[in-house]
Amino acid sequence: MKPMLKTALFCSAGIAVVVLCGCGSKEPKQTSRKIGNWRQWTEQATEFEPVIGEYGGYLTVTSFGSDPKTFNPITSNETSSMEVLQFVFEGLTTYDVIAQKPVASLAETWTVSEDGLVYDFVLRDDVLWSDGEPLTADDVVFTFNAIYDKRNLSAARDNLTIDGKTIEVVKTGEHSVRMTLPYPFAPFLRVLTGTSAPIVPKHKLENAQAAGNFSSTWEVDTHVDEIVGTGPFSIDLYEPSQRLVLKRNPRYWKSDTAGNQLPYLDGINFLYIKDQSAELLKFKSGASDFYSMRGRDFPVLGPRQTKNDFTIYNLGPALGDIFLIFNQNKDTNPRTGKPYVDPVKLKWFRNTRFRQAIAWCIDREQMINIVHNGLAQPQHTPVNEAAGYFHNADVKKYSYNLDSARAILASEGFIDRDDDGYIEDPDGNPVEFSLNTNSGNGDREKYCEIIRKDLEKVGIQVHYAPLEFNNLVNKLDHTYDWETIVLGLTGTDDPHNGSNVWLSSGRTHEWYPRQKSPSTPWEARIDSIFIKAAQEMDRAKRKELYDEWQSIYANQLPYITLVAKHRLFAVRNKFGNVNPVPIAEAAWFHKRKFFHNIEEIFVLPEYRDKN
Repeated sequence: MKPMLKTALFCSAGIAVVVLCGCGSKEPKQTSRKIGNWRQWTEQATEFEPVIGEYGGYLTVTSFGSDPKTFNPITSNETSSMEVLQFVFEGLTTYDVIAQKPVASLAETWTVSEDGLVYDFVLRDDVLWSDGEPLTADDVVFTFNAIYDKRNLSAARDNLTIDGKTIEVVKTGEHSVRMTLPYPFAPFLRVLTGTSAPIVPKHKLENAQAAGNFSSTWEVDTHVDEIVGTGPFSIDLYEPSQRLVLKRNPRYWKSDTAGNQLPYLDGINFLYIKDQSAELLKFKSGASDFYSMRGRDFPVLGPRQTKNDFTIYNLGPALGDIFLIFNQNKDTNPRTGKPYVDPVKLKWFRNTRFRQAIAWCIDREQMINIVHNGLAQPQHTPVNEAAGYFHNADVKKYSYNLDSARAILASEGFIDRDDDGYIEDPDGNPVEFSLNTNSGNGDREKYCEIIRKDLEKVGIQVHYAPLEFNNLVNKLDHTYDWETIVLGLTGTDDPHNGSNVWLSSGRTHEWYPRQKSPSTPWEARIDSIFIKAAQEMDRAKRKELYDEWQSIYANQLPYITLVAKHRLFAVRNKFGNVNPVPIAEAAWFHKRKFFHNIEEIFVLPEYRDKN
């Protein structure tokens, strides 16, 4: 599919951007070059060579919607927490966004047995936790035991379970571990990254694990000195609803080519803002250094780039997806004895034809033009074009067609029986339901208004109400008291990283989570696809499996993907070693996507006094 660009954004494909290059001198110069199609970024990024930076200064960013929900990276399952924790914790591997493959991180080297089942990892022996304690094999073993402990609400467990079986992790030396897999596991090294399997300190958390309260440990009211990681930064200050400050970790193990310890920055300031419009104002006023733009912001910010000394980058469609989802949870609340979903509405939501009818009502072109000012493209599968190899472009697509929607609804018995303009189901119940999204997210709020109006055209009444983000996550993950929601999931270029969403037993299988057994044949087939694809070492055969999964998705529509907005970032020209690329492993956090090499970023000397 091609980007849907409109004339109102004639500059979007040819923005002048500023990049920094050099040969190791202390005073890098900025050069300007034209960037055409966003696909050129990866090729250009391969030419990038970081320069030796200087210490000092802060990166100030804004974050809207919600404060962190937890400081525990093992139990975190939402962006509001992980956008901070990704800078504090690391995994055995990391993802090289240029080469697009996993590479060494806390694990320095590893060997693999001929049958692909046994991995022997040698850990770096120079890594210290931010409190000065050494990282050892005991920390790795402890982390995996915590991930696999079913008492803990681990977001990583699904991605690290192979056909229901766990990976055996044993200590073989002070700085070495052996991992034995039950079956071959193609994405194994990929899921050992800090975004999937962050290593946590045994000496800080073992008592909580032994007491059975690991999941409630390191909550946001914990004193920040207790939060110990190996990443480039640690938490320095947290003031709820106002700001969170990360400070440079003086014990960080990475150095630049001249032997200078990284990172260069003194820290990162997170300012908590109520909505995206307030974020825009903060950036325009100079109070923040980075702004993840909406398409409709381009006419405002585009002409200001030279005068206000910043650059806008277009990195193409975002990985992940934004979607409309229906609550298909058939279970009963054990505390109340009542079903989570009204049985009348549950019958609609579990009707594939009903969901397909709703899909025909989604006006993606209006979303692209009105919400994103043309800088987005339709999305018809959970794996969009930006993911590359595993994207299936041949799935069934639902363009905006209200006549098709009406025909399906009528065939299923949803008609207007009393001539009041609204349809009733075959049993005479009026077809109406609630719709929620996270408040402060202007894009999603506009999606909901477009959906509400279009569904009204086919006689469905939608009661739209935005909710605070953590309240919304609580409904999805714990109380299950919701009907329909517009929300988003982050993504990477390997579908396996979505196992916690697509396995029927998964914690993030949001439409009906944690099923004891698949509730439908198609969910059972998706289970088998993800299990088989994880064990399939032939990449072409993995693609065949994931293509089938996307085709099943497009026919069954457990949720309805909307559009893939282009990632537009406005960044102050004060920073050196900026090297954005279209694909980044830091799926949780768009700021980390842009600053994937955060430890190399520094404030340019000419801006030092202004910082």
